[in-house]
Amino acid sequence: MNTKIRRVIVTWLVVYPMVTLLLAIMESFTTAWPIPLRTLLLSVVMVPLLVLWAMPYATTRLKRFLSPPSSPAKRTLGLQDQVKLGS
Repeated sequence: MNTKIRRVIVTWLVVYPMVTLLLAIMESFTTAWPIPLRTLLLSVVMVPLLVLWAMPYATTRLKRFLSPPSSPAKRTLGLQDQVKLGS
């Protein structure tokens, strides 16, 4: 699986529950607000939470899933051998 696709999956796994939770919390006091104002509040709260906490936590926890498997040749070669090969 492509590394970009893996990042998309992890991002969605973090964003979807956060949007759902924040909308549920905000619903009680924002129901009379126009949609643009509700989405503004949602984004003002959600983006910092995502960037500063949720995504770093998720990428640390899912590091093995996000990292592409290394080729067998690179795993068996030492660092000096990799430099000679131009890696």
